[in-house]
Amino acid sequence: MDRKRLAKIREEIKKARQGIANVRASHLASIAKSLGREEVKTGKHPTYSRLGSSWFPLSIPNHSGGTLKIGTARSIIAQLEADADNWEEELDAHEGEGD
Repeated sequence: MDRKRLAKIREEIKKARQGIANVRASHLASIAKSLGREEVKTGKHPTYSRLGSSWFPLSIPNHSGGTLKIGTARSIIAQLEADADNWEEELDAHEGEGD
């Protein structure tokens, strides 16, 4: 992950938040994968986790491919924003090591 790629992912998250009434589970799952999460087989909904990290698993319900309820989408987007923040912190830490 680099800052340019992270900026693109943040733009996708912003677009999802702006269109929150019409966001699809597949779009949020794509963002989760871009942030380094992988689908794991737990629970009844597709769950995404970053293996080898302390990130909490993220469930993204996918009911018949339709749009998510606004509250559900808002919660998932908030977690994706937190993931992006975590990546930013990791990038800052790695840049600090090189000084």
